Amino acid sequence: MTSWLLLAMALPGRACAVAVHIWHLAGMKKSPTVRLRLSLFPFQRDAARRGLAELEAAGLVSVVRHVGRAPIVTLQDVRPPPEGGGGARGARA
Repeated sequence: MTSWLLLAMALPGRACAVAVHIWHLAGMKKSPTVRLRLSLFPFQRDAARRGLAELEAAGLVSVVRHVGRAPIVTLQDVRPPPEGGGGARGARA
């Protein structure tokens, strides 16, 4: 799981803060799936939403959204990139 966190740290904005919170919640629940209350973050909800979107775009989490409800987030397994390969965003062009 360490490579997951390293990939999250390379993402822009509040993605790392959101990632650490998700990882913490998942550890407490002993489940890779958690309900993420964006209102609990010590920064604006929009920043938390953008951070979550960055994690999702990088393939680190999958998100199920419902209007008026907290998103349900699932940590995704990541494999370390092959030597010389790109990071979380290496596949984007």
